[in-house]
Amino acid sequence: MIKRRLFNNRPMVFAAVFLCVGIVTAALAAYAEVDKLYRLIPIGIGVTAATLMLVLPRLFKRLKGATRFLYMPIMLIIGVLSFSAVQDIYGTRMTDLKDYVPITGVVGGPVYAYESGSRGFVLTDAYADGVKLNYDMFVVFIAGGEIDFNAGDTVSVNGARFKEDGFAAFDTDFTAAYESRVTYAAYAGTVIKLAEGKLPPLQRFVHENKRRIAENTRSDTAGLAIGMLFGDTGELEKSSYNNVVASGLIHILCVSGLHVGFLAGAVYMLLKKLKVKGVVRLIAAVGVALLYAVLCGFRPSAIRAVVMLAVLLSAGAFGLKYDAPSALGLAAILILIFDPLALFGKSFLLSFGAIFGLVVLYKPLFKIFRRLGKTIGGTLAASLAANIALLPLVAVFFGKIQILFWLSNLIILPIISFIFIIMFVIMLITSVMPVLSFILASYDILLVPMKLTVLLVSSWRYAEISVPALGVMSAAYYLIILIASRFAFATRKQKVASSAAVASVCMIIAALV
Repeated sequence: MIKRRLFNNRPMVFAAVFLCVGIVTAALAAYAEVDKLYRLIPIGIGVTAATLMLVLPRLFKRLKGATRFLYMPIMLIIGVLSFSAVQDIYGTRMTDLKDYVPITGVVGGPVYAYESGSRGFVLTDAYADGVKLNYDMFVVFIAGGEIDFNAGDTVSVNGARFKEDGFAAFDTDFTAAYESRVTYAAYAGTVIKLAEGKLPPLQRFVHENKRRIAENTRSDTAGLAIGMLFGDTGELEKSSYNNVVASGLIHILCVSGLHVGFLAGAVYMLLKKLKVKGVVRLIAAVGVALLYAVLCGFRPSAIRAVVMLAVLLSAGAFGLKYDAPSALGLAAILILIFDPLALFGKSFLLSFGAIFGLVVLYKPLFKIFRRLGKTIGGTLAASLAANIALLPLVAVFFGKIQILFWLSNLIILPIISFIFIIMFVIMLITSVMPVLSFILASYDILLVPMKLTVLLVSSWRYAEISVPALGVMSAAYYLIILIASRFAFATRKQKVASSAAVASVCMIIAALV
């Protein structure tokens, strides 16, 4: 008789979970400023567990299958070591800076203009008082009129006052700073151009396209278009950004599976129409997706999308079954081994949280809405699945949840793929033939549906409501979703009892912490 398991055997998923446990364990100890010897505790636990898995099966035949779980303690150890390595490297490369020291460096991208009248840009290859900085710096300054420098130019930053707290290791700004490598922040008196220069080819491609879009479209259009194409919301005015968030469409401006899938899917289908071989189609589609992710800054959300796309297309090309949870686990492993701090960043958490919702909740929700048809019912099910899963994260990052997200997504999602592909093709044409940059003005028309939807939904008084962060109860929230899902093989009574137990334990922990 075959015993029924609680979960299917998905090594990639459980490997990713134990990698996350190792990273979180190391991060909590670092946050509490425990001595670095703390690392020996989780590593010792992992080594002990791995040793037992190797030894016990030889002593007890009933434990013969234990060795196949050896990867779990190994991933735990890797998680602790990877985070510890980042902690050490970051700490040794930090430089204490004093106000008003002379600073020189290269303007690493666009110069943003803010509603307050100030400007801001990233300074790369920076030297402060003659000392080379290992990380980039974000410079904010007041500009009365036009500025004479641009991306790639070498500048001198004068009268700089550094952000009061800087970016101390593992404070609330640390993860974002580490991911972007923009570790220092300064308020400058003046910025003077020292020499002209050029950005590297890929950065120059992105910068020039952003510039052309800004010069040939309305300001509100430019902000939305640059966000859709490159995932950069820096060109959006704060009020416009807040309206997009309130409408529940901010994911349209974040490079994710939506964008990567559209682009790679278009390439794949075009090559299929041309009767190109399957393996060639696979390589071309994944290559285009990877290049696009690089252009957009290689954000965790983009990497996740590329990995899952590669697994999906590979499964189809070689006649294998695609398993979304395993693909999601593989993506998490590849990202976190090389960048363990991504686990605490918005891009990683929101992207993986949304896909978790789609994997676990989409099918049961679609059963409810399937009478509305594949387009309407599927859109509603996908929107609800992603937003239900993201609720605790949205509460933490934004302090508010959007009420009419389902309406805005119902309007935009069916047409956004066509809008995105048309915009991307137009951008490529103007990149090759800048003389045709005037056709970028068509973005003003293409983005009318997006603008109207944002305006319609965000103008409603109760488009979003404030909610408190769930804290420890977030863990209960996700565990209960998983327990109630089709991936947990248990009876209804067992699921109810397990969910109640999880909620009770988390409530006790929340009360004690």
